[in-house]
Amino acid sequence: MQGNSGKERNKIVAIRPSSVKEGAMLRRKEVGEKGWKTGHKNLDEIISYKKGYSTTIYSYAHQGKTQFTLEQCVNLAIMYKTKVAVYLTEAGDYEEIVLEIAQTYMRRSLADMTLTDLELEFAIDTFVNEYFYIIPASSKFFSIEELAYAIQDTNKEYGIQLEVVVIDHFGNLDKS
Repeated sequence: MQGNSGKERNKIVAIRPSSVKEGAMLRRKEVGEKGWKTGHKNLDEIISYKKGYSTTIYSYAHQGKTQFTLEQCVNLAIMYKTKVAVYLTEAGDYEEIVLEIAQTYMRRSLADMTLTDLELEFAIDTFVNEYFYIIPASSKFFSIEELAYAIQDTNKEYGIQLEVVVIDHFGNLDKS
């Protein structure tokens, strides 16, 4: 078969769901639930996160993708005790990232004048430090391979298993 460019190409045809229905019915119990819940009742009806799979969140700049992602990571840590690695190339320095995660966890703004230093310190010590690991985003961005090594090294260093890895902004990964 010839494509538009005149080159030979293989024929690719989608399957009909009915052609795999019998096998799907046999695997029904094996597949199980949708995945991890989001922590938002209305959102749980349309989205879930499956362990071992990737989720991509995309939109125009300054639409809240990073905040939404951190909110989801906080919820996953609360509900499922997941360990989360964050590689944030546009979210500020380490301290700013820790503060952003803490205020997301507390559901309170750092500008809230009733928030005490003790409450913030407690949130960092008991939650952020327990579930979050910040991969350094230096002036030289990592490649996907280097990021995989960073995850592997972090798991080994702390004797943990990171279950969620956030890469923000994916476009900033070194492509060489």
